[in-house]
Amino acid sequence: MFRTKATAAALVATLGLGAFAAAPAQADQRDFARFVVGAAAIAAIAAAVNAENNRKRERQSAYITPPQDRDDWQSRAEWRHRAWLREQRQRAEWRAERRREQERREAWRRAHRYHDPDYYRHARDDD
Repeated sequence: MFRTKATAAALVATLGLGAFAAAPAQADQRDFARFVVGAAAIAAIAAAVNAENNRKRERQSAYITPPQDRDDWQSRAEWRHRAWLREQRQRAEWRAERRREQERREAWRRAHRYHDPDYYRHARDDD
């Protein structure tokens, strides 16, 4: 029913808040309290769904089909350009990830170089 645990948690939290807020209300204030609680619940659910949609859009890597009209060469060219941009962005992300990994390894080696047996190779006589 719910797409994520966050959406379900937001719904449960807002309904619980609604029950807590509507319980002590007077008879004439009850409708207003229900309206406020309902609006808060809808806003919280919409925020959770929106966050999930944004997360999905960030990690979308599926193939996006080109326009099907053979004669519409402008939209096909634009699609090809956008596909090329997507590929470049993915390559850049991959390169940045590799660079971070390499920098992390080099930092570890710099921090641990005195424990490396090869670090003192210049001072050894057995080479």
